[in-house]
Amino acid sequence: MKLLEQQLQPKRESLVGDIQKLAKRKLASLDALELCDIFIERGAEKIKNDVPPFDYQDKMYYVKGEQEIIDYGYLEMASIGISDEFATLASNNWGLNLEENKVCTYIRHQLFIGLIAELEDFISTLVLLILNAYPERLPELELPLEKIKFKDLKDKESLEDMMKLLGLNSEETLAIKVTNKVSNHVRDMLYGSQYDYAKKIRSYLQVDENFLAEEWLYYCEMCSRRNAGIHAGWKMTADYKKSVENINKNSRLNLTITNQDFLGFDSDYFGSALEISVQIVRKIEAHCSNHFSALVGNNTEVASAD
Repeated sequence: MKLLEQQLQPKRESLVGDIQKLAKRKLASLDALELCDIFIERGAEKIKNDVPPFDYQDKMYYVKGEQEIIDYGYLEMASIGISDEFATLASNNWGLNLEENKVCTYIRHQLFIGLIAELEDFISTLVLLILNAYPERLPELELPLEKIKFKDLKDKESLEDMMKLLGLNSEETLAIKVTNKVSNHVRDMLYGSQYDYAKKIRSYLQVDENFLAEEWLYYCEMCSRRNAGIHAGWKMTADYKKSVENINKNSRLNLTITNQDFLGFDSDYFGSALEISVQIVRKIEAHCSNHFSALVGNNTEVASAD
């Protein structure tokens, strides 16, 4: 076995377990987001029912049931700074009023931002794990000034030959160099559009374009909506319209924009976003468990992906 293979083998042997642990953590995080959403609505409803009627001006100083009064006061005062548009999106399952619905729906939108962040972290960590174990799947990645590619290292038997070829000093190991290059690549990749790096991820997973085809398009829409929420206060943007047009043009999906001005969403959309996110994590985990277990079991050297 070549020196490079010896350095990579421990990472390859632990890869399936590492991905399974990652998926387990992310699924737990997704469950937590769903439970937080339920807690906010039911908590608001409980506070409302536990608090006797009182005048708005006195609510922060009411003595009986003081904690409930204070909590409800915070909820209603928070609604002052939230757009009324959020209230129109509420399902009102718990009989909440305008102010209560605004707060609950607004918090749900913040949970949605967290949801996309969890998915992005899952994807970036996944790619880091795969490419650090199988760097030959990134044929365009070059090591350092001599622009040597990973495939050029396969015939190097000795550490001295390899270090000389790479121009590394005695304190700079090959493993650190590979890890740094892969990390930089993943960072740059995630700064691009989800449409662009979908092909790269499928290449690293060695799957065809049908893998997660529909789920990934929904993920693209979700990311575009999140971006509008962060950068435009959930107002319609040209980028979001372009994203939906691209999705409809390149798939059988027919996404519609029901509100041309406001990109807020109701509890049904949030529930669907959670479900899609769980499917993405589970399907990737299942594929990786089968694919990489087979590679390690067969001790197979994988050719560079096209």
